[in-house]
Amino acid sequence: MEDGHRARRPGIVVTDGGCSVVADAQGAAKAVEAMKAHLVDVEVCKMGAAVLYAMVQKTDPASPERLMMRTTKAHQVLVEALQHHPTDRVLDRACRVTMPELKG
Repeated sequence: MEDGHRARRPGIVVTDGGCSVVADAQGAAKAVEAMKAHLVDVEVCKMGAAVLYAMVQKTDPASPERLMMRTTKAHQVLVEALQHHPTDRVLDRACRVTMPELKG
């Protein structure tokens, strides 16, 4: 914190209908791909998990968005991210809330 200002952290903003837009743009698949390619980078893993977490929070279990998420192998990538970063609490929460929702 310099000059009394807090460092800004990137985040996810979810709007009404946003999950459909993200799903149509293959956003979940892209988040999973990024996490796979950068598993050792905790920030990439946290952002990818945040995308998946937000989509799970805003969709119903039988929604097209959720069904599409299940085809991305997101569950496995979240497991691998937790194995690489077992002490990161933010990642842990996003993964542990999201993973059960992605199981068939």
